[in-house]
Amino acid sequence: MNALILVRHSNSQPVAGVPAHDWQLSAEGENRAIQLADVLRPYRPNVIVTSTEPKAIRTGELLAGALGLTISGSNPAFNEHERSRVPWFDSVEAFHAAVADFFAHPDQVVLGSESADTAQRRFTDGVERLLGQQSVSRVAVVTHGTVMALFAAPFAGITPHELWLRIQQFGMPAYLVIDWYDKKLVANGGLKLQP
Repeated sequence: MNALILVRHSNSQPVAGVPAHDWQLSAEGENRAIQLADVLRPYRPNVIVTSTEPKAIRTGELLAGALGLTISGSNPAFNEHERSRVPWFDSVEAFHAAVADFFAHPDQVVLGSESADTAQRRFTDGVERLLGQQSVSRVAVVTHGTVMALFAAPFAGITPHELWLRIQQFGMPAYLVIDWYDKKLVANGGLKLQP
């Protein structure tokens, strides 16, 4: 199987007043990234690429170390949809409502400075370029929840918003495995926080 493994970065350390794209992993997030390696080992990734955001890069470094690999690079094509100037949300509910609006109006810029359609095209182009390389057959891309959902929803047969909600339930880090040859989602899950 030519596997495309999409990984939502591990738990970050939010800092009020600091854009989310600059957040680092928390200590718990580092431990959970290492734990995810055991879950992904059966898919035998031979390449790990990350977005350019620190929390994704660190998640990738920890996964790579646990799997005996090195990161093959970071690529802005795999960054979260551009929302660096979006103010801090006072509640999870307010954030979820804003994201729902983002998915409901994919051709409009409603959350940040990039539409869902633009983010999805950017991510898809990055995946196609990466998988077009001859040496790549089982690749893990460490990325972010919104762009994961935009890209992978057609393979899952559900809407991007439905997939995003599922990814949220999986916790951090989360993963989706796509059989690139058959163009279908074959596995998904994550490391939920213990009560």
